[in-house]
Amino acid sequence: MFEIIGSIIGGVAAIVASWMVIRKGSKSKETALLKAAGADSGIDTLLAPREGRFDLNDFVDEAMEVLITGITLGVFTLLHSKLIRTLINSKCRMRFVILSPESPVLDSIDYNLSEHAGEKETRRDLQSTLLRLAKIYRSLPDSEKRLLSVRLYRGVPFFSGTKINTRISAENPIWIEYYSYDQPISKRRGVYLTSKSSPVSYKFYNDSLEALWGASEDFDLGLSPQK
Repeated sequence: MFEIIGSIIGGVAAIVASWMVIRKGSKSKETALLKAAGADSGIDTLLAPREGRFDLNDFVDEAMEVLITGITLGVFTLLHSKLIRTLINSKCRMRFVILSPESPVLDSIDYNLSEHAGEKETRRDLQSTLLRLAKIYRSLPDSEKRLLSVRLYRGVPFFSGTKINTRISAENPIWIEYYSYDQPISKRRGVYLTSKSSPVSYKFYNDSLEALWGASEDFDLGLSPQK
């Protein structure tokens, strides 16, 4: 009798032990996948608002080149004109890619999804951005004008991005921010990537941003697109 009971207890213990090993293995695999994706505690850690996660001001002393893409970049250029000048004065190349004011998608675009802006508002913001960047360009000494470039694209990507090449670190961070419906810009969620922490995702988004730059049209900061 005791032998039978002992066998049953031993069998149950073996099943529990096996389940614990499997559970531990699954948990370890889950943790490893999260870390490989650049997060320690799931998607809420991986995707978060920009505030506290990424600030271009933190890279003023080491930025060698910055590529910024977006739809109008109206808010950014309005609030950070001084920062753009500071970076250029420190010999940092600044590249901007925004939507073309002549893009056919302006007929139906609803880009500022918290305010439901339409064609006229978007075109006005685009023109204001170009005027701001042209003003910065004209204020630069001739030796620095080559450091500011603007290109225009005709489609709408699903995300905006900021890529920084640095003089000091080889990680060259990228901030990718996803567009959202009926949410203010401050709440848009994004992901911070480096070539070291997330090499696969980093390469994907780095290639995507450079492809957008390569496929876009040069804009003459004399305010006329180059044909």
